[in-house]
Amino acid sequence: MKLLVLCVETDKEAQTDTKYIDKTIRQFYVIDNNIKIAYVYMNGKGNYDNRAVTSQIKRQYSGDFEERHVVYCIDIDNMADAEVIEQNNKIEAYCNNLGYDLVWFCRDVEEVYLHKRVDKSEKVNEAKKFSRLYNLGKATEVTLTANCQTQFKSNLLLVLDNFMTRK
Repeated sequence: MKLLVLCVETDKEAQTDTKYIDKTIRQFYVIDNNIKIAYVYMNGKGNYDNRAVTSQIKRQYSGDFEERHVVYCIDIDNMADAEVIEQNNKIEAYCNNLGYDLVWFCRDVEEVYLHKRVDKSEKVNEAKKFSRLYNLGKATEVTLTANCQTQFKSNLLLVLDNFMTRK
């Protein structure tokens, strides 16, 4: 059995990123008893190496798994801001150092799926609306298999293809 641990920026209460990612997984991949998908909630990407986050990852590792994979899922945010770029580079280096994979959403998960900026106070409501849709909103297989960080794009499917079987 494989374990796939997805570390997301949202918190456990809101679970906004989870709604977008989970719906994408269910649309494109075979979900069976050979894979366990677990989410770790970072409560902001700045907590990527926080002890609480690393403890959650270790807790998920308990169990009899043939393969274990950790994937950090982050918003790229403002690509013109030097501090944001520096933080994203630190997260990428952290993932590379530990053998984790990195999924990015350009500029954020809402822009990829809804093609609009969403105020922080509206993220939960927008994610709930999205979960009731029959499709992935404005996201497509093409926009979710991007090789470079361009607005409205993500590499989500490219990364998940390494661990999961497409339908």
